[in-house]
Amino acid sequence: MTRRGPVLALAIVLAACAVGGAPDSALEQKVTWFHYVAGEDLRADCRTDGPTTFRFVYNALFNKDVRALDLTAGEGGGTLESRRYQGARVLNVQSAGLVNRPDQASVALDGTQVAALLVAIVADGFAGPAESGLILRSDTYHAVATGCRGGEFRIHGYTWDRLGNLATADALRALDPLGVPWPEPVDSDAPSSAHELAPTGTHEDSDPYFVLELGQFGLRGFNEW
Repeated sequence: MTRRGPVLALAIVLAACAVGGAPDSALEQKVTWFHYVAGEDLRADCRTDGPTTFRFVYNALFNKDVRALDLTAGEGGGTLESRRYQGARVLNVQSAGLVNRPDQASVALDGTQVAALLVAIVADGFAGPAESGLILRSDTYHAVATGCRGGEFRIHGYTWDRLGNLATADALRALDPLGVPWPEPVDSDAPSSAHELAPTGTHEDSDPYFVLELGQFGLRGFNEW
């Protein structure tokens, strides 16, 4: 891979950016993407008397297809928003103008649907501690889930081999208002070491590349372009 710049700690990027919701334009994606994936806005608004929130970002190879679903729920029901980013070259300054607004749609959920989704989320162990040290590369299939319920914020990551058996993913896919089939997760030629940061065989020199490392309290990582 051709080196295009210094390796930067994403913590520096995150500290310099304002917390916000889902990015809708190329510029917003460049500035807020990592905040969004890390659920920093959900964390900031998390309180005991607030709504239940849940975000699921499915990275089906970052430069090809990314799905992002946001649930906001209260008594009696909620809303599920879905976004699809295609060819998401959001880290590459030279190609920032190539990223269009995502396909997006939303749907109202009744209390039964929200309850079933929350059951799936709990069944996948979302209420437990995060798998500290988990490495998630932009050129592999993975997902990051964040959310707040009853004033407690949680974050979890899932590698490609877990996504096929994830009740949360199945439930969200069935409810997704966009109605566009999700790419099936496959082994992305990931390095054997869980702590190796090098890009995989699916990475091309022209693609932005980043690595996220999951900790108990959030994400940190490195990017290179």
